[in-house]
Amino acid sequence: MIDSGSTDETLNIVKRHNVELYEIRPEEFTYSYALNLGFGHSKGKFVCALSAHAIPISENWLSVLLNNFEDNKVAGVTSKEVPWKRANLYEKYRLESAFNNERKVFTNNKEKDLIFSNAASCIRKSVWQRFPFEEALYAEDYYWAKKVLNKGYKIVYEPEAVVNHSHNDSPRIQAHRYLKSYFTHRIYNEKGTGF
Repeated sequence: MIDSGSTDETLNIVKRHNVELYEIRPEEFTYSYALNLGFGHSKGKFVCALSAHAIPISENWLSVLLNNFEDNKVAGVTSKEVPWKRANLYEKYRLESAFNNERKVFTNNKEKDLIFSNAASCIRKSVWQRFPFEEALYAEDYYWAKKVLNKGYKIVYEPEAVVNHSHNDSPRIQAHRYLKSYFTHRIYNEKGTGF
């Protein structure tokens, strides 16, 4: 488990279980850095990313994700995200628009409706070892998916694997996220699809 400065009971709970804990200072935290660190210490053929505020609500969440890896070309599988009840209207609209009930298999990085979120995903570790997340990048999950698609792999959106996950950001934070996404997209397009 990777922790970046929890102030609740998280660390006490973790220490009561047989879990390896890796702590990073809050000022060092980026999603891509934390994911690369955690994936690097993981064991096994597949690694899951599950955000602290993403809670699986489908009973067989993990097995549904893993079943998709029977196809050796699948690099990553992402879950359906359902907003928490307290989510604001914008967040509910955003998630309901992006995460529908249709399973999708993406095979090239030009597809406009590409869905891949590390809020609740599973990744083939051997692919991640070849292509770790870009640590200077915002939306590392989306651009990782585009990169592996460019290398001939597949990405799967699996709506049968469902998690509660949403943000309740202020308009200012939403605007900040939008601007970071915009500038990352510009950098990505200037450098080309392979970084």
